[in-house]
Amino acid sequence: MSTESQVLTPLFSLITQLQAEASTLPTQLNSTLNELTKTTKDTGFALFRLGRYKKARFHLTIAGAAGDLDSQYAMATCQSVLDGGARRVTTATRQWLLLAAAQNHIPALMRLGDNESLAKAKELATNAANANTVPAMIYLYFMTLEIEWLNQAAATNDPWALYELAQAYEQTPKLLADTQNREAVIADLIQRSADAGHRPAVYRLAFAEDGTVSTEQKQKRIIQLAEMGQLDGLIEYAYALAGLSRDKTKTHRTYGLERNLPKACALFKLVLQETAGAMQLPIIESDYWALMHHLPNTVDYDAILTDLQETTPKVFSVLQPMILVGSPF
Repeated sequence: MSTESQVLTPLFSLITQLQAEASTLPTQLNSTLNELTKTTKDTGFALFRLGRYKKARFHLTIAGAAGDLDSQYAMATCQSVLDGGARRVTTATRQWLLLAAAQNHIPALMRLGDNESLAKAKELATNAANANTVPAMIYLYFMTLEIEWLNQAAATNDPWALYELAQAYEQTPKLLADTQNREAVIADLIQRSADAGHRPAVYRLAFAEDGTVSTEQKQKRIIQLAEMGQLDGLIEYAYALAGLSRDKTKTHRTYGLERNLPKACALFKLVLQETAGAMQLPIIESDYWALMHHLPNTVDYDAILTDLQETTPKVFSVLQPMILVGSPF
């Protein structure tokens, strides 16, 4: 048994008890508890967004035990992944889902998957959908597979809805019987979703391998991903500008970009800074130092790095929350 697993259960019990007795606690202790919740949530989600679920679990346990809904649902993902698979609902996963479900969290109810939870999720989602809430319409599609919910959501031009509608047409071709028309509609939906900044759509176009996406389009989406702070996009953009390949057995891809060594080095440095303490990237670090030795001076590099540090959002790897319809435990 790991030291962490020995600590998490009593830690959860302690924070839960303190939260339950919050009204009787001294003001200073309550303030400290609130600060702890915020700090652990921020730290936990920074790790969670990088896919570092084991590291995130310790911090999110504290925030989740204090009642933070987002942390409770994220903990369900951490537990299921660490217990052997993202779709598994283990006992530990179920405990966190039940906490979030008790706060009427629709995805948690969906993922529990029992009849009672699904009925409640549908009721909540239907009420929200009737108020024109796009996520609720998407949840209802996931639960019912009734395409009209996605059509209704996509009619608002919501980028998530556009992408899900494209995926629905791919997964169920009979929804659009004409193959040529279906492919054109799917491509248009994904483009519109990506143009509106939906991360999975941008990622899909950036790293498409089926030959349907042009080099110019890939270049645009790689840069878009990097500017969002997406880890793979930042790394791919850096290697393209450096004229190198991360996999030394493969030919490098420039996506039509001119070599820009100062910017490539600055992008590598940003990645290393933003992932420090969360993950090790030895190949990137080695390539970074090798490239730095070829810089005639660091004036441009320093300016570019400062700009990237000021303008790049928090670096992330995970593209979107896990939304699944489960089955009874």
